[in-house]
Amino acid sequence: MLLLVTAIVQWLHVIFAIYWFGTILFTRMVLFPTLRRIPEHETAVRTEMVVGPARRLTVIASTGTVALGILRGALTGVWSDLATPYGITYLGALVIGLLMVSYITIGWPNGRPVYGKLYVAGFPVMFTLMVAMRFGY
Repeated sequence: MLLLVTAIVQWLHVIFAIYWFGTILFTRMVLFPTLRRIPEHETAVRTEMVVGPARRLTVIASTGTVALGILRGALTGVWSDLATPYGITYLGALVIGLLMVSYITIGWPNGRPVYGKLYVAGFPVMFTLMVAMRFGY
């Protein structure tokens, strides 16, 4: 039964992460550059993205990814392995994930652009750490 629950948690964790990372890639590489070419709509679309359904879905995906990652770690015993390379890698990914979720849910002081750039850069770093965990690091 534990194996089934772990498999379901892992599957949901990956699905939420795919959506979350996909939205980062799509908005930064397709949507925002396109909006810069049609400035009369840029402000309205960007505003809607931070207050409308797009924001809610991103908050759900980001929070779900991190929460399910924590649950997956608990189910697989990471808390007893924190002093190992795997545990240290897990903690690094966890800290980055929690910072990213904090940014997307509550924002950062003064709305400085550097925080948005750190948010976008955080996902590939966190993803790399998660891949490393699959190899025991």
